[in-house]
Amino acid sequence: MSPAELFAIGLAVGFVGPIAGIGGGVLLTPILLAYTDLDVDTARAIGLLAAMTTSSIAGSVYMARGMTRLNLVLAAALAMSAGSLAGARLGIAVAATYGAGPVKLALGVLILAAAATILLGRAKAGSPSTPDRLAKALGLYGTYYEESAGAEIRYGATRTPLALLALAAVGFISGFFGVGGGWALVPTYNLVMGLPIKVAVATSEATIALGDAAGALAYLESGKLEHIAQLAPPAQAGVAFGALLGARVAAKARPPAIRWAVV
Repeated sequence: MSPAELFAIGLAVGFVGPIAGIGGGVLLTPILLAYTDLDVDTARAIGLLAAMTTSSIAGSVYMARGMTRLNLVLAAALAMSAGSLAGARLGIAVAATYGAGPVKLALGVLILAAAATILLGRAKAGSPSTPDRLAKALGLYGTYYEESAGAEIRYGATRTPLALLALAAVGFISGFFGVGGGWALVPTYNLVMGLPIKVAVATSEATIALGDAAGALAYLESGKLEHIAQLAPPAQAGVAFGALLGARVAAKARPPAIRWAVV
């Protein structure tokens, strides 16, 4: 695959990412594994790096707009990064022992499960929720301005211990498959923690860059650094430009439209 093709695919993935609250790895990694001859570790590394790029660009836009809080991002990233590192290590070992076939098959099942999870899940509206004891201690609450409604929306995290366990599991899946994890972060923030859908999308987008860093590092240390370094930059450049555009569109979109973008 040429650098221009990688850039074009990255541009499309990057644009969709901020609107859907995903880093883009769940789209990019399967494309690379299905339509190129890249080895599975290289494809997963590029997927994670692209997801982190989307997150870095779009997450900064969301945080500048006050749509999420640093406390939420850091608490989630700590849980997610532990799972991401463990998942990446296991993923490398499985591919080395059994080949790419089982990883690709499992990734196909994961994509179907991700689509079903998002399609069947119902997004919670932005009604005020009272943060639980752990959320209060960690500062996992705040307000944001809902442009489509012209009003301030208050929110607070609930079921925080359960959510942190879920975030660690999301990190493990993300690291193993190289898919970023945004597809699962949005439901976790919205349905488990009770955050409004826009806050869930914004927090998801800002979390991925930190939460996936440990997993990406494991792939970079897998012995394919030179190959990854040649192919990742065009994809990252594409998702960077796409993310800048997508984040601005998402900020003005109505919450139901964002959910359909996720689907």
